[in-house]
Amino acid sequence: MHIQALAIREKEFGNCHPATAAKSYNNVGFALQGIGDLAGAKEMHNQALVIREKELGKYHPDTANSYNNLGFVMYHGRSD
Repeated sequence: MHIQALAIREKEFGNCHPATAAKSYNNVGFALQGIGDLAGAKEMHNQALVIREKELGKYHPDTANSYNNLGFVMYHGRSD
C-alpha cells in the first residue's frame, strides 16, 4: 500500500516535493525497516532527507525528523 501511495504522490507532486518525502518515502522506509530490509529503508529515508534539505532547508524540523529516521536505520543496521 505504501508503494502505491508513493507512486501516486510522485505522479501528483513529483519526486522532489516535500509531501512526497514526508508521506511516502518515509512510510516506505518504515515498512522496509519493519520487514528487516535495512538497506532499502536507508535508501528511502535518505531520499526523504535529500528532498527536505533542498526544499525546506537543513534546519527545518521536518529535515531534523529525516536525520533522525536515517540515523535510526543506520544504528540498527550496524554490526557489533
